[in-house]
Amino acid sequence: MNSIANKILSTRPQATFQFFYIGLVMSAIGVILMVKAWVILGFPLLLIGVFTFLTITGVQIDLAKREYRFYYNLLFMKFGDWKSLDGYTHVILSPVRSRMVLNVRSVSTSISTRSFTIYLIGLENEPLELMEFTDLKEAEAYLEMIAAEIGLEAINKHEIMSDLAFKRRRFRR
Repeated sequence: MNSIANKILSTRPQATFQFFYIGLVMSAIGVILMVKAWVILGFPLLLIGVFTFLTITGVQIDLAKREYRFYYNLLFMKFGDWKSLDGYTHVILSPVRSRMVLNVRSVSTSISTRSFTIYLIGLENEPLELMEFTDLKEAEAYLEMIAAEIGLEAINKHEIMSDLAFKRRRFRR
Protein backbone atom coordinates (compact mmCIF):
# COMPACT_ATOMS: atom_id res chain seq x y z
CA MET A 1 0.00 0.00 0.00
CA ASN A 2 1.08 3.56 -0.55
CA SER A 3 1.37 6.50 1.84
CA ILE A 4 -2.39 6.90 2.26
CA ALA A 5 -2.52 3.46 3.93
CA ASN A 6 -1.97 5.10 7.33
CA LYS A 7 -4.94 7.40 6.86
CA ILE A 8 -8.67 7.04 7.24
CA LEU A 9 -10.69 7.75 4.09
CA SER A 10 -13.98 9.56 4.66
CA THR A 11 -16.52 9.04 1.94
CA ARG A 12 -20.13 9.99 1.42
CA PRO A 13 -20.45 12.80 3.97
CA GLN A 14 -23.95 14.16 3.52
CA ALA A 15 -26.75 15.72 5.50
CA THR A 16 -29.37 13.25 6.67
CA PHE A 17 -33.02 13.84 7.35
CA GLN A 18 -33.20 11.01 9.87
CA PHE A 19 -33.04 13.48 12.77
CA PHE A 20 -34.40 16.45 10.82
CA TYR A 21 -37.81 16.64 12.52
CA ILE A 22 -36.44 15.93 15.99
CA GLY A 23 -33.96 18.79 15.58
CA LEU A 24 -36.61 21.07 14.13
CA VAL A 25 -39.01 20.45 17.03
CA MET A 26 -36.24 20.88 19.62
CA SER A 27 -35.16 24.14 17.99
CA ALA A 28 -38.73 25.45 17.87
CA ILE A 29 -39.32 24.58 21.53
CA GLY A 30 -36.02 26.26 22.41
CA VAL A 31 -37.05 29.47 20.61
CA ILE A 32 -40.47 29.43 22.31
CA LEU A 33 -38.85 28.97 25.73
CA MET A 34 -36.43 31.83 25.03
CA VAL A 35 -39.32 34.12 24.02
CA LYS A 36 -41.15 33.19 27.25
CA ALA A 37 -38.06 34.40 29.21
CA TRP A 38 -36.80 30.90 30.05
CA VAL A 39 -33.45 31.43 28.40
CA ILE A 40 -31.68 28.99 30.72
CA LEU A 41 -33.77 26.13 29.31
CA GLY A 42 -34.40 27.52 25.83
CA PHE A 43 -30.87 28.32 24.66
CA PRO A 44 -29.33 24.87 25.35
CA LEU A 45 -32.36 23.20 23.78
CA LEU A 46 -32.02 25.46 20.74
CA LEU A 47 -28.32 24.57 20.37
CA ILE A 48 -28.93 20.83 20.71
CA GLY A 49 -31.81 21.10 18.23
CA VAL A 50 -29.67 22.90 15.65
CA PHE A 51 -26.85 20.35 15.95
CA THR A 52 -29.35 17.48 15.72
CA PHE A 53 -30.96 19.21 12.74
CA LEU A 54 -27.56 19.33 11.00
CA THR A 55 -26.57 15.68 11.59
CA ILE A 56 -24.26 14.29 8.90
CA THR A 57 -23.74 10.63 7.98
CA GLY A 58 -20.89 9.05 6.13
CA VAL A 59 -18.56 6.09 5.72
CA GLN A 60 -14.96 5.96 6.95
CA ILE A 61 -12.43 3.40 5.80
CA ASP A 62 -9.30 2.69 7.83
CA LEU A 63 -6.86 1.33 5.24
CA ALA A 64 -4.21 0.21 7.74
CA LYS A 65 -6.61 -1.93 9.76
CA ARG A 66 -8.86 -2.82 6.75
CA GLU A 67 -11.97 -1.69 8.61
CA TYR A 68 -14.92 0.55 7.82
CA ARG A 69 -17.71 2.19 9.73
CA PHE A 70 -20.96 3.89 8.88
CA TYR A 71 -21.05 6.91 11.18
CA TYR A 72 -23.31 9.68 12.42
CA ASN A 73 -21.63 13.03 13.01
CA LEU A 74 -23.57 14.58 15.89
CA LEU A 75 -22.24 17.60 17.75
CA PHE A 76 -18.96 17.25 15.82
CA MET A 77 -18.39 13.72 17.17
CA LYS A 78 -18.56 10.62 14.99
CA PHE A 79 -20.48 7.60 16.28
CA GLY A 80 -20.36 4.18 14.65
CA ASP A 81 -18.94 0.67 15.03
CA TRP A 82 -15.87 -0.44 13.09
CA LYS A 83 -16.34 -3.59 10.97
CA SER A 84 -13.93 -5.64 8.89
CA LEU A 85 -13.55 -5.12 5.13
CA ASP A 86 -12.62 -8.79 4.65
CA GLY A 87 -16.09 -9.82 3.43
CA TYR A 88 -16.04 -7.32 0.56
CA THR A 89 -14.63 -8.47 -2.77
CA HIS A 90 -15.38 -5.75 -5.33
CA VAL A 91 -15.89 -2.03 -5.76
CA ILE A 92 -18.73 -1.34 -8.21
CA LEU A 93 -19.78 1.73 -10.14
CA SER A 94 -23.52 1.41 -10.76
CA PRO A 95 -25.57 3.81 -12.92
CA VAL A 96 -28.88 4.99 -11.46
CA ARG A 97 -31.67 6.60 -13.43
CA SER A 98 -34.78 8.02 -11.88
CA ARG A 99 -37.72 9.71 -13.47
CA MET A 100 -40.47 11.69 -11.83
CA VAL A 101 -43.60 12.99 -13.55
CA LEU A 102 -45.40 15.96 -12.02
CA ASN A 103 -49.01 16.54 -13.05
CA VAL A 104 -50.60 19.86 -12.23
CA ARG A 105 -53.92 20.82 -13.88
CA SER A 106 -53.39 19.07 -17.18
CA VAL A 107 -49.76 20.19 -17.41
CA SER A 108 -47.25 17.38 -17.14
CA THR A 109 -43.58 17.85 -16.41
CA SER A 110 -41.07 15.04 -16.52
CA ILE A 111 -37.84 15.25 -14.53
CA SER A 112 -35.11 12.70 -15.22
CA THR A 113 -31.94 12.36 -13.21
CA ARG A 114 -28.88 10.25 -13.85
CA SER A 115 -26.30 9.49 -11.23
CA PHE A 116 -23.51 7.01 -10.59
CA THR A 117 -23.09 5.29 -7.23
CA ILE A 118 -19.95 3.58 -5.93
CA TYR A 119 -20.53 0.50 -3.73
CA LEU A 120 -18.47 -2.09 -1.92
CA ILE A 121 -20.00 -5.55 -2.43
CA GLY A 122 -19.29 -9.04 -1.19
CA LEU A 123 -20.95 -12.42 -0.96
CA GLU A 124 -21.71 -12.27 2.77
CA ASN A 125 -22.20 -8.53 3.28
CA GLU A 126 -24.83 -6.04 2.22
CA PRO A 127 -23.69 -3.47 -0.36
CA LEU A 128 -22.03 -0.48 1.29
CA GLU A 129 -22.60 2.81 -0.53
CA LEU A 130 -19.44 4.92 -0.60
CA MET A 131 -20.22 7.88 -2.85
CA GLU A 132 -22.67 9.19 -5.44
CA PHE A 133 -21.71 11.28 -8.49
CA THR A 134 -23.56 13.06 -11.27
CA ASP A 135 -20.51 13.12 -13.57
CA LEU A 136 -19.40 9.80 -15.10
CA LYS A 137 -15.72 10.80 -15.45
CA GLU A 138 -15.48 11.77 -11.76
CA ALA A 139 -17.20 8.51 -10.78
CA GLU A 140 -14.81 6.42 -12.89
CA ALA A 141 -11.77 8.23 -11.46
CA TYR A 142 -13.03 7.70 -7.90
CA LEU A 143 -13.78 4.03 -8.65
CA GLU A 144 -10.20 3.40 -9.80
CA MET A 145 -8.71 5.35 -6.89
CA ILE A 146 -10.75 3.67 -4.14
CA ALA A 147 -10.30 0.17 -5.64
CA ALA A 148 -6.52 0.68 -5.75
CA GLU A 149 -6.40 2.04 -2.19
CA ILE A 150 -8.51 -0.76 -0.71
CA GLY A 151 -6.97 -3.45 -2.93
CA LEU A 152 -10.23 -4.77 -4.43
CA GLU A 153 -11.30 -5.40 -8.02
CA ALA A 154 -13.14 -2.52 -9.70
CA ILE A 155 -16.25 -3.23 -11.80
CA ASN A 156 -17.80 -0.53 -13.97
CA LYS A 157 -21.41 -1.63 -14.57
CA HIS A 158 -22.05 1.44 -16.75
CA GLU A 159 -19.32 0.33 -19.15
CA ILE A 160 -20.62 -3.26 -19.18
CA MET A 161 -24.19 -2.14 -19.84
CA SER A 162 -23.04 0.24 -22.61
CA ASP A 163 -21.09 -2.56 -24.32
CA LEU A 164 -24.10 -4.90 -24.15
CA ALA A 165 -26.39 -2.23 -25.60
CA PHE A 166 -23.92 -1.60 -28.43
CA LYS A 167 -23.74 -5.34 -29.22
CA ARG A 168 -27.55 -5.64 -29.24
CA ARG A 169 -27.87 -2.70 -31.65
CA ARG A 170 -25.19 -4.20 -33.90
CA PHE A 171 -26.85 -7.63 -33.81
CA ARG A 172 -30.23 -6.21 -34.87
CA ARG A 173 -28.88 -4.74 -38.10
